[in-house]
Amino acid sequence: MKQKLLKTLVLLCALIVGSATSWAEDVIVTFNPSTDVGTGTAASGSNSVSKNGITISCTAGGFAISGGAHYRLASSSKTTISSTVGNIKKIVITGPTGTGSNSISKFGTNTGWTLNTTAGTATWTGDAESVTISAKSGQVRPTSIAVTYTPTAGASSIATPTFSVDGGTYTKAQRVELSCATDGATIYYTLDGLEPTESSTAYSSAIAVSTTTTIKAKAFKGGEASGVATATYTILPVLHAGTVEDPYTVADARNAIDANTGLENVYVSGIVCEGGSSLSSGAMNYWISDDGSETDKF
Repeated sequence: MKQKLLKTLVLLCALIVGSATSWAEDVIVTFNPSTDVGTGTAASGSNSVSKNGITISCTAGGFAISGGAHYRLASSSKTTISSTVGNIKKIVITGPTGTGSNSISKFGTNTGWTLNTTAGTATWTGDAESVTISAKSGQVRPTSIAVTYTPTAGASSIATPTFSVDGGTYTKAQRVELSCATDGATIYYTLDGLEPTESSTAYSSAIAVSTTTTIKAKAFKGGEASGVATATYTILPVLHAGTVEDPYTVADARNAIDANTGLENVYVSGIVCEGGSSLSSGAMNYWISDDGSETDKF
């Protein structure tokens, strides 16, 4: 009887160990520009993309998403792949084969990476919370980036919510959609700076942002909660349409330029406060301001 009980106890221990092992199985998160852009994961032209706790980010010019066609890893800046859900074990960057200007051969000699220019892949293996890389010259345009990580014990399996519009400065109201890559998760958000709870407002439709606002969002499912996503939207006042009938004031134009909205083909009215000719081009240059003074001229 004792021997039978001992065998049963050993079997239970084996089952428990097996369960713990399966819980720690590696997870692969794959980024693909043709499917990620427009889903709330990333916006065209942004410098970061996040999915299921993995983030690829860079300062302007180093990493970008161009119209859903490709990612771009540039030599002009460093790109960091980081994880909040467990240590990264492997990264496989897949790009064009050969030695063209955008191929994986331009990836260079990043420490710890193995290049296969025939297959068009660059592979890193290790154990780290983040990995920083850059192209050796020019840029590499990956078609996919696969990140393998081992989940941290007790880490949430709920993906952090993402925003359809990046936080930043704008000259007009924005409609911000929230999404979560975890099926069945409910997103709660706040606009008062507090961390969301299940007592906060449940997300159901796009959030209209007409004044400077900070949105914080958190996803919940089955007693688990994601990390908190935060974005601040600064709305600068532009009071006119920029048409012939309703031209911008100089202040409007300055706000639009400060917001980096890609301003073009708009009309600006003002009082000429300075002028001068350019003999080389035969052109006359005018400065205007809202009140005719040389302060805040445009």
